[in-house]
Amino acid sequence: MKKINLTKKQNDILKIIIAVAVMGISLIMSFVSKHNGEKNVNSPPRYISDENVHGEVHFVDIGQGDATLVMSDGEAMLVDTGDTDTEDRLISYMKENGVEKLKYLVITHPHADHIGEMSEIIDQFQVDKFIMPKVKADMTPTTTIYEKMLKSIKAKGLKITQAKPMEFELGSCKVELFTTKKDYDDLNNYSTLVKITDGENSFLITGDCETTEEKDILSQGYDVSAK
Repeated sequence: MKKINLTKKQNDILKIIIAVAVMGISLIMSFVSKHNGEKNVNSPPRYISDENVHGEVHFVDIGQGDATLVMSDGEAMLVDTGDTDTEDRLISYMKENGVEKLKYLVITHPHADHIGEMSEIIDQFQVDKFIMPKVKADMTPTTTIYEKMLKSIKAKGLKITQAKPMEFELGSCKVELFTTKKDYDDLNNYSTLVKITDGENSFLITGDCETTEEKDILSQGYDVSAK
């Protein structure tokens, strides 16, 4: 192959041409990626029943509090709903992701920033199983949000399942709940821990449990490791 010797000026021009070409390709790729990633609220559910497709865990940005949406093989579970939100961001997010019903709706503990949208979720989605921790009588909330949630539960004819150590499946995911049998003086320590395992991936949701409950959970020998 014949070697071509370029002058410094020609080299500089060639470098500029290459840089412009690379920039153009990057802009095109960015444009395509952006538009492929746009979601249509009216599009059908994007669940695919395929052994190679794993579950999805969404830590939804709803402002104050926690809300975790888990989806696998056409089934969905919601853990907590965050605080009251007049913009209905959680409901919109669920609908955008094709959620039409919840196989499980779980409350880690009944503080307002974890159950603020619970009533609205119950009103707008079919819920197969509703799980929440039992707290001692003098710790039961008397807030408007809590009372509103109970009214929605009654209106939908839902049965409240008491959170306790249990295991169940959500599509390809294994879900484990961890609790203690002790009474506490802080509602945070009644938090139900939720572990989601899908193949080699695992996630642990701890609500607002504090050091006291953490030690009690560990003393019972539960595998709360997550990776």
